[in-house]
Amino acid sequence: MSVSKAKINNTNKNLDQDLIDWRRSQVVQLLSKGKSVDQIADILQVDPRTIYRDQQYIRHNANEVMLKYLTHTVPYELVKCLSRLNAVSNEAWAMVESSKDAKERGAALALASKTAIDIIDVVTNNKSLVYEALNVIDKNNNNQRWLANKNIITKEPEDSNAVFE
Repeated sequence: MSVSKAKINNTNKNLDQDLIDWRRSQVVQLLSKGKSVDQIADILQVDPRTIYRDQQYIRHNANEVMLKYLTHTVPYELVKCLSRLNAVSNEAWAMVESSKDAKERGAALALASKTAIDIIDVVTNNKSLVYEALNVIDKNNNNQRWLANKNIITKEPEDSNAVFE
């Protein structure tokens, strides 16, 4: 098989997997809206057995999906939220500095104060979620280090005389 055919096959596999992932996300959304398997199959124009298989896959991989959500999506969404709040805060302070009107300055200061409180709320109200995500990441890093150390320990030296030099 030529290199270009291999690339096309790989691209097709990625596209197929993307479509399957999209369909599974639609299944979850439609199930959460109370749709039946037959209704979902009609909406997505697939056989109901496909929806049953998707349900099985989703149930079987729920822990992995939650782990990925907690370690990747949640921290990213928190960063985006904090970034938006910082932008609002910066704009409010710019309004305070540029305004000559006392009422406008007061409103801008109130906005700056509210965004500061919102930032604190985002950080403190999600503390346990953030800690849990960090613990999962730390556990994964420890497992990787343990496996790396085990691999180093079980490897035979290249030159047995080199150990004693």
